[in-house]
Amino acid sequence: MFKLPKTCAAILFFGVIYSFAGSASDTPQYTVTSIITIGGKPHFPAINSVTHRLYVSDPDAGSVTVVDAIAGTHITKIATGAGAHTVMVDEAHNLVYVTNLGADTVSIIDGKTDTKLGDIPVGKAPHGLVLDVKSNRAYISNTGSSNVSVVDTQTRKVVKTISTGAGPWGVALDKERGWLYTSNTDDGTVSRIDINSDKVLSTISVGGRPWNIKVSANDHRVYTTNETLGIVSIIDGDNISTIKVGKGLHGILLDDERNRAFVAATGANQIAIINTKDNTVEQALTVGAGPTAMTQNQHQNILYVANQGAGVISVLLGRK
Repeated sequence: MFKLPKTCAAILFFGVIYSFAGSASDTPQYTVTSIITIGGKPHFPAINSVTHRLYVSDPDAGSVTVVDAIAGTHITKIATGAGAHTVMVDEAHNLVYVTNLGADTVSIIDGKTDTKLGDIPVGKAPHGLVLDVKSNRAYISNTGSSNVSVVDTQTRKVVKTISTGAGPWGVALDKERGWLYTSNTDDGTVSRIDINSDKVLSTISVGGRPWNIKVSANDHRVYTTNETLGIVSIIDGDNISTIKVGKGLHGILLDDERNRAFVAATGANQIAIINTKDNTVEQALTVGAGPTAMTQNQHQNILYVANQGAGVISVLLGRK
């Protein structure tokens, strides 16, 4: 792809820590293969696996940097709005959605021209975002107003607002069941919501500060990171189990095809890789300073990790 810096080579050699399911003699599942310099404070990356465009938000700059993921080179920078946070790609329509925490908007970017098409006003301090391309819906968790804005992505307007617990940061969708989940950072709970009736079906206590959240399409289990407790909580129906991971947990990504969960341990400068078959941490991989979130090209089994403290993207390659 491009030349590995000497500092990254050191990470490759020393960075893999086996303290859970595996041993030091095991072959690592993932290794850091390269570094892409972004500058600023890259927070959330999203990949279009068709066009090989990588979109990286910077809250301080209120912008998204567009990168050629193959060459590792910058294409352009797009101003979106104050506090640019979560980025999601609609590959089917080559569109990119960005929540702007300080502007109370969601920006839409045209992936063909790399220009902003417009902004959608939503609730206060929007953070999390999940897309349902088939139903032309986007769900945005509004941290400041403790609700979710439901956006019609064709008309680009909010069609309804759903109340949640206090301070929802993450949002995830169980498409098969029609359930929406929010991780409510301010009251230590997860809300399970019926998106058809807009009713909260249950409020699940996980404690601490739950941050980001994902739902497995394989078995409907819900995974949420916890910033203060250093755990991942797994919600399976009415049952809750936990995995001890590390300091200052932030983003989480599920790979249902390979039965893996990837967790950004911001305080430890690591990505923890969880085997979701038995929910054990099989690898803790050191990356750049302050990893916050990641995205995956599933076709090539490549992860791109935003290191907000280092101003770079760490590129992780999984073995076949």
